[in-house]
Amino acid sequence: MSSLVDQPYLKTTFWSYALDQLDSEIHKELIIKQILNHGDKQALNWLKETYSAADIRVVITKSMVSEWSKKSLSLWTMIYGVTPRRQQRFG
Repeated sequence: MSSLVDQPYLKTTFWSYALDQLDSEIHKELIIKQILNHGDKQALNWLKETYSAADIRVVITKSMVSEWSKKSLSLWTMIYGVTPRRQQRFG
């Protein structure tokens, strides 16, 4: 797995995180969601080199709709052909 700390351009995507504290395997879900929601082209390229399309699909599918910006949700559900879980109103 690729180290986030070795990729200084990721600092803008992970503005509220310490890159040296993130592990690409342990924090896979957080990293994928953060890059898909806020990443630039360089961050997206890193994401695709680091994780498989299947990994990305699983993260999208397991997440809640409320974890996504509307634009990101529309784009990534169309590209990956999956949708996140709907949040229960009274659950």
